[in-house]
Amino acid sequence: MKFKHFLKSFQSEKYTHLLRYLSFAFAGLIIFGAGIYVGHRATDFSYQWGANYSREFSGPHSPFGGEIDDAPSMPHGAFGAVIGINFPSFAIKGPYEAEKIILISTSTLIRALRAEASTTDIHVGSAVIVIGEPDDHGRINATLIRIMPPPAGAMTGSSSNLKR
Repeated sequence: MKFKHFLKSFQSEKYTHLLRYLSFAFAGLIIFGAGIYVGHRATDFSYQWGANYSREFSGPHSPFGGEIDDAPSMPHGAFGAVIGINFPSFAIKGPYEAEKIILISTSTLIRALRAEASTTDIHVGSAVIVIGEPDDHGRINATLIRIMPPPAGAMTGSSSNLKR
């Protein structure tokens, strides 16, 4: 008889309310914990990105603070000449000797002016414009790479071959 009375106590309205309250409290704790986790990841990314920002995107710095010659920064892209290739990445040197690492994925669009191109069209010395998103290490995940023609009047070949 005592056992049946014990089981009936779990079917009471008070027990149902208590169980419902504990369920909501547990769900609230899970949601709160997820919010803390997401917030921590966002602040960690923001901190790491901010710590690398000036070093990776603004070029050389003066030892006395500030940028040398007010070098422009492009956090979502870069432009310059290709100085090294190791696919799926390559390095470019932009204005003020700022070097940047570019990462290529299968979804990266590569264009030579307006025509479609591929990674085989990227060579050391090619002038490129890259648009993409920076990652945690200051590299740029390219979404678009545009290979530009050499500037008008640019000479090809080494300077030893030139005669005046």
